[in-house]
Amino acid sequence: MFFVAYGYARLLLSTSDEQQQFWKNWCIGKLIKNLSKRKLALALSGYAKLVKPLIRTNLLKHLCERTEAGENVLVVTASFENAVADLLIDQGFIVLGSMFAYDGITFSDETLKPDCFGDGKVLRIRDWVQSTGFECYFTEAWSDSLSDIPMMKLAEEQVWVCSKEKNAQFSAIFPTARFWNV
Repeated sequence: MFFVAYGYARLLLSTSDEQQQFWKNWCIGKLIKNLSKRKLALALSGYAKLVKPLIRTNLLKHLCERTEAGENVLVVTASFENAVADLLIDQGFIVLGSMFAYDGITFSDETLKPDCFGDGKVLRIRDWVQSTGFECYFTEAWSDSLSDIPMMKLAEEQVWVCSKEKNAQFSAIFPTARFWNV
């Protein structure tokens, strides 16, 4: 656990989004290293119970309405893909996130590339589109971070989830953006 505490301290002291992402993945990697899928599933069920109450119900309702209308909802996150997919398993969303190597028996602490962060999100989306054979048209992209600008550019409409104080910052980059103020 000393390693995780060290990584967590580095995460808290990070001065950039890139550093925060690196140390977040580093901590997760140390926590899941040598876990089987079964043991990971047990850990993630506890995680889901803690995190589900934190999900913004209005946003979840909006996304569920999109799936009910026959649209595919692609949740692209810098977070650990297995954790988010397990959290949203009942919604029918497609989840792309940061992934860790799995040898068929246990996970390692090695993140798979491309990392699902910044430009890596666009690469993950393109890989997913190519693997499915779908012709995709992205109507909306939602984000709370400037690191998602490359992904946001893929969509016809950008929606920024932020405080009212940040609206001007995002509007300078995407003048026609909508805002979901929190």
